[in-house]
Amino acid sequence: MKHTHINDTYFETLAECYDQLTKTALDRGYDKPEYGNIESVPYLKSFRKVFDLTKDGKPQKSGLVVIIYRMDSGTYELTHYIN
Repeated sequence: MKHTHINDTYFETLAECYDQLTKTALDRGYDKPEYGNIESVPYLKSFRKVFDLTKDGKPQKSGLVVIIYRMDSGTYELTHYIN
């Protein structure tokens, strides 16, 4: 799959945001997070959620904190970190 994201902060699609979240989790040794249904984010609104993380199938105390803001251009701004 060809990524069309602008950098590690701005993405053209919501699916690309979730791809980046998965990459971050896997790069840090966690399993792929379970996102459920990808929610839509209305223009000029933010979506915030903390996803549970597992390592080798075992729940971890850490979570993946995600904030996605949809700009008026339709581009998504992703802020995320593991707490």
